[in-house]
Amino acid sequence: MTAVDPTVGTLTVQDFRGGVQVPPVGQQFVIRQNGTTSAALTALKVNDRVEVIKDANDKLIIQVANASKRVISSYDTVLNQLMLKPTGNGDKTTYNFFAKAYLHKGAQQVAANAFMENEEVNIYLIDDKIIEIEKP
Repeated sequence: MTAVDPTVGTLTVQDFRGGVQVPPVGQQFVIRQNGTTSAALTALKVNDRVEVIKDANDKLIIQVANASKRVISSYDTVLNQLMLKPTGNGDKTTYNFFAKAYLHKGAQQVAANAFMENEEVNIYLIDDKIIEIEKP
């Protein structure tokens, strides 16, 4: 997300291909993050990774990705899963990818097998699946 204006009720989202969208938020929306829900645009911040969808009743659902800095353990090409080193907090270590996950270093897209053991990355998860991996 590149901008949010709670006073006007707008948010600006840049997709993985560089396109910019300003979906009309209106009065019927909900924000979901870390298992909680909110109806206040002030809960959103610039640089949040979000998924914006409409439900069957035209209500806008804004799902905010959980972000964390993690260290790669390995990548399973057969199962298309990324294994991360444990953090000591009992965090999950094996993740599947969303079908259109954005894997990149800067603006350059990379393949999943480009991530090497012991490499530190930023991962973004929605519904326990990787939507984005960013190589610093």
